[in-house]
Amino acid sequence: MRDTYEGKLKPGQLSQTHIRETYNELNKGAKEGYGKNWTKVNEQTGIPKDVLKIQQNIWKFSGAKDAAMLEEINRLMTKNGQKTSWEDFKAEVLKLNDKYNVQYLQAEWQTARQGGNHANNWEQYQKRKHLYPNLKYKTQGDKNVRDSHRKLDGIIAPIDGSFWRSFYPPNGWRCRCYVVQTAEDATKDIPTISDSEVKPEFKVNVGSTGQIFKENKDNNGKPHPYFDFVTNHSQALKDALERSKADCDYTQVYKAENGTTFYASPFTDSSDYDKNFAGSKTFADHLELQINIREHLNIDNQKNPEYEYIYDNGK
Repeated sequence: MRDTYEGKLKPGQLSQTHIRETYNELNKGAKEGYGKNWTKVNEQTGIPKDVLKIQQNIWKFSGAKDAAMLEEINRLMTKNGQKTSWEDFKAEVLKLNDKYNVQYLQAEWQTARQGGNHANNWEQYQKRKHLYPNLKYKTQGDKNVRDSHRKLDGIIAPIDGSFWRSFYPPNGWRCRCYVVQTAEDATKDIPTISDSEVKPEFKVNVGSTGQIFKENKDNNGKPHPYFDFVTNHSQALKDALERSKADCDYTQVYKAENGTTFYASPFTDSSDYDKNFAGSKTFADHLELQINIREHLNIDNQKNPEYEYIYDNGK
């Protein structure tokens, strides 16, 4: 707020502090929902890739949220063509703070927690689908269940069918629905679910995409409003969001028997990740060298080295 008012944070710029604070909260929620496997590192393949995908989604969401909030803050800088007084500006921004960083953040945290839980469950369902090929939608069955979700209760569909691409929970803010794996027959006549019953920005399967907060229009859906805001904004803002990825914390993805560890950015180049992981693993196992896997930024003329070597006294 003060940086904006004093001109230190100009339109189109982002607050790395706010992005990081938002990310840290939502990442904690997703980790709590996902459970102990969030940090469990497999000796051969490293941390589950879906964890990195979820962290990537949460960071991008936090950046897009910061951009949307700063847009509103900048609009408060002037009133009737004159610069707003500090006291009036502060009072209005504190209202935004309550909206974005208290009310919205609480709902987002709960969604992140549910998303983490359902992402981990999805991995387990995939492992058992040769025995139980279908999933059954379930609500909590109490008075707080919304009518639109009660309509989904009991629907059974193949785990890899199109239904779960759009209606795998969570299916709304503070959604408590879940699924159970079953060998029961699939539902023959699935009712039509309107956009008013499950909003298009929730038509995403966190288990298969890693997206707790929807980023695109897949499955007849639409992106979360923060992502939609960025899509329709300037290239300068998009580049600023892309550069912010370099500030995202790395995740430990491997620990060798000799104790050497290495880390990866959630924004590593997914097409090269397996190869880069194997290379870092070789250095860790045989030379006791920590070779971290770096982020890949999609910016014109941006150099993207794959690795960074960590010395005993720093990078």
